[in-house]
Amino acid sequence: MGNIFAEPAENDNQPSSLGQTALERLRDQLECPICYKDYSSVPPNPPKILRCGHSFCAICIGRLKTYNSIKCPLCQKQTTSNGRRRNLPDNFLAKQILESVDEVSKINSTHRRCSTCSREQVQISTNDQSTMTNKKPTSDKSTMTLPETNRTLQRIKQQALNFIIFPFVLHVLCYCIEQFVDLVHFVSTSTWHYD
Repeated sequence: MGNIFAEPAENDNQPSSLGQTALERLRDQLECPICYKDYSSVPPNPPKILRCGHSFCAICIGRLKTYNSIKCPLCQKQTTSNGRRRNLPDNFLAKQILESVDEVSKINSTHRRCSTCSREQVQISTNDQSTMTNKKPTSDKSTMTLPETNRTLQRIKQQALNFIIFPFVLHVLCYCIEQFVDLVHFVSTSTWHYD
């Protein structure tokens, strides 16, 4: 069973994997420590909480029960069950967290962080129109087709060239032209003596 407070692995510091590994560690905490199956939010296998605070799935609780008591396999404390496992309280917090993790997992399956700014969420749709939706945190939304996206990327690349590369080249050319003009001026103003 994983620990959600454990130190992240070396590759966990990447924005796209960080949230996913945190969800995986949280999901590990939401599994029965006996059978290692996810707690099901649907009966007949909800997480049941013992008096000691430890939770187990209803099926495993049924296997632990002896007459009117259950001995916790983690801390060995006894819990009275009043005859049936369904009389034990459900762990509603675990059920709610599991539902939230499932919801976030569904969202993460269609949304990815922008690799450029790490803030915008990019949703890639696989519908017939081949569209890509760019949804910013401010909730404004724009949609463009993949060919439009490629054209936009080409335009951005060209703007980057114009902004970064061309001024450098022009500066070098200006310097060379200045040197050439200075040389021409020097040659034209100098007197040459031929012997």
